Amino acid sequence: MIKSHLICVIIITSVFLLLVQLIVLQSIVTKNQIEVNHIWESLHGITSLSDSHDVPLFLIDGKLCKKIFDLQFSSSGSLSSPFSSTSPHQIDSKYCQILCNNQDVTHLGTLGEFIDHRKITKLVQSLKENGYTVLQFIDLDPTLLHHDLKVTIPMHLIVFKEGAKKRKGHVVHVAVLYERLNQYWWSSPFSPTDYEKRLMLRQGARKADFVNSDHAVIYKKVEISNTVIDGLTIGLPKHLLTFHQSAKEIAYIECNKTQAKKFHSAHGSKMGSVEQIDSFRSQVKSLLSIVKSVLDDLGIPFWLSSGTALGWFRQCDVIAYSRDVDIGIWISDYRPEMIDHFYMNNLPLLHAFGKVEDSYELSFRHGNVKLDVFFFYTEADHVWNGGTQAKTGYKFKYIFPKFNLCWTEFLDLLVRVPCDTKIYIEANYGSNWSVPVEKWDWKSSPPNVNPNGRWPLDEWSKVIQLTPTADSI
Repeated sequence: MIKSHLICVIIITSVFLLLVQLIVLQSIVTKNQIEVNHIWESLHGITSLSDSHDVPLFLIDGKLCKKIFDLQFSSSGSLSSPFSSTSPHQIDSKYCQILCNNQDVTHLGTLGEFIDHRKITKLVQSLKENGYTVLQFIDLDPTLLHHDLKVTIPMHLIVFKEGAKKRKGHVVHVAVLYERLNQYWWSSPFSPTDYEKRLMLRQGARKADFVNSDHAVIYKKVEISNTVIDGLTIGLPKHLLTFHQSAKEIAYIECNKTQAKKFHSAHGSKMGSVEQIDSFRSQVKSLLSIVKSVLDDLGIPFWLSSGTALGWFRQCDVIAYSRDVDIGIWISDYRPEMIDHFYMNNLPLLHAFGKVEDSYELSFRHGNVKLDVFFFYTEADHVWNGGTQAKTGYKFKYIFPKFNLCWTEFLDLLVRVPCDTKIYIEANYGSNWSVPVEKWDWKSSPPNVNPNGRWPLDEWSKVIQLTPTADSI
């Protein structure tokens, strides 16, 4: 009898616990479904209103683009229900399987060529009439500032509806992308005020949700095609992984053309004749085009360094009397075949100094212009590149604070420079970097140079390699 009672108690307890689990599970499913519905409704409302105002939107959300990419190449490859290239069919939002990922922010893009102040004003007004809160970000067009033209252009929209009963709303970020160099799209830094940050934070949007919270960003242009995803008509990039990149990979900074204009007004006469500058600029552009093509093909990132970086930062141009081009490469990215690839592209090796593990440096020749490749080494609290004096074997070390790389435009090319360029330049040229100095001793003039010993005589044949050229024989 006691045994029977015990079994009954166990059964009743088990049933009770099962019911509790089912109730909790149902609550979780319902909560998640509410969140999914909320995201779908937000995206549906905003994309529909944008379409009605002829403002096409396309997906630039890195996480969602990666999700779609993985779905397209999954083993099943089945996207038939939520994904279609046919006309939109109104499906219930509970089937939002791709675009609804319980994210707080969804990132969409539009192109500057499709939008202007008149269009965006009408769209913002329509969104507000439909119950949305809209934060509008406009700023000066950076490409016109050096012409003293202060023209404002739309940069970003933040759109959301306040959630009911203190529930978070869903934030939709629309970035306006502008064409650069005919093959890239640029988006400005996203810089909300403290008040705007608090408004967004109440909806769950944080700084970490935005790739351009610290810098502008730049993407390679891709084809966009109209698609129906989860019942929503939206543009989808052909190359989805273009938008699945970290903030560091796509960070972009402008050359300060206003500063450059002041420099040319004060020191232009010291920089050489117009003919000399034009000729050298043309040679440098030709050289950098080859360097970029070769190193991009090899997957070796490089940046403008030394005098070439100074020219970009100070005057948005070349330093005509320098007669060489300087680039930096992390030693961890070095690949021996780059020497052969440069040679096959008419960049023969002039000299090689140091070892791969210590103070490595290469120089190549392109016509009358020399390319110096400095390899950088990373220490605990700084980075450095080395130098070697061929006649004496003395070594030198140039110390820089650690830095990240950003994209920029130089001579109509997209290249990298240290993001905190001023700190980099001041390390190498001191606080008087803005004053042209034609007489420069690479062994003693830089404030960051330090003696670094001397190569042993029995190693000179390996660490000091000079290649004879036709005009030196």
